[in-house]
Amino acid sequence: MANEIHGLEEARAKMRQLANSRKIKNACTRASRKAMNEVIKKPVKEKAKTIDDPKSPYKIWKFVATKAGKSRDRNKVLMRVGVRGGGSPQKNPLGYHWRFVELGTSHHRAKPFLRPIFYNKQQELTQEFIKNFKKELDKEIDRARG
Repeated sequence: MANEIHGLEEARAKMRQLANSRKIKNACTRASRKAMNEVIKKPVKEKAKTIDDPKSPYKIWKFVATKAGKSRDRNKVLMRVGVRGGGSPQKNPLGYHWRFVELGTSHHRAKPFLRPIFYNKQQELTQEFIKNFKKELDKEIDRARG
């Protein structure tokens, strides 16, 4: 999903000061990770805690994580929020059932906890990213000067 972000004119001027695209990407990665942690990860953990069965040893909320995604385009920055281990019982024996809760099965209806938060918080996520990106660009500019 790609969104057009408005309000980055000041950031574009700062990016021109940094000639090295790797430094810009580093700032962007840190900013997006901070935004994801603040806006998406915390509410997902809270929602997962309400879904988890207190009698069961399986705790979905303990496995919620953010991770940098991979792309062939070196200028793209991807961040992912999900449940560590995916849907594999070998990789995540205590939390692999999250996908049955999120997507449902033929016997149980879905109780999504990841997707609604993501769709409801897109605007807030964009604003948080802009705020963090400006701070991180300032840090990179300071590092380049001194």
